[in-house]
Amino acid sequence: MVSLKQPNESLEARLRGMVHADAELLALLACVRNLGLNDWCIAAGAVRNRVWQRLHGQTSLLPASDVDVCYFDASMAPDHARAVHNALAAAMPQVRWDVVNQAWSHHFNGLSAVHSLQQGLASWPETATAVGVWQDDAGEVRIVAPLGLEDLFGLRLRRNPAFADESVFRQRVAHKQWQRHWPLLVLLA
Repeated sequence: MVSLKQPNESLEARLRGMVHADAELLALLACVRNLGLNDWCIAAGAVRNRVWQRLHGQTSLLPASDVDVCYFDASMAPDHARAVHNALAAAMPQVRWDVVNQAWSHHFNGLSAVHSLQQGLASWPETATAVGVWQDDAGEVRIVAPLGLEDLFGLRLRRNPAFADESVFRQRVAHKQWQRHWPLLVLLA
């Protein structure tokens, strides 16, 4: 079982500030919020890459390969994520959406079943990737960071210790070439 970290309020405030300053991310959040999902976030590279770019002083964002939308709803059938994807694609067809209901993710990722959105994100390969943002009904930005924000803001690329397969982590580091894009990243084994 993964132990979930307590939030670091100053890092959360920094992340909220970055999100509020990012019109594109705010538009993506509003699009997902309009679907009325329970327990959702935009996560992974859509958040991580933006933070790393800003911490590197990069003003033009690398194009996102996709926008990861995660939600948790065990009451929905496994194919419900396809309907969510289709609704998002209809609303913003220029975006490559990747939608996963974490309640069913164990069927394709080979990991144990999870019982919450936070637990799903806490099972991801890198600590800095396990960060999501969402908007409540009032439009307030909220943060999901079950492994904390310290590695994300500390520019530390670290394997999640709860993620057993180190080879997957190493393959992701080599394939994604994060250190080429963000040379201040420190790879921690």
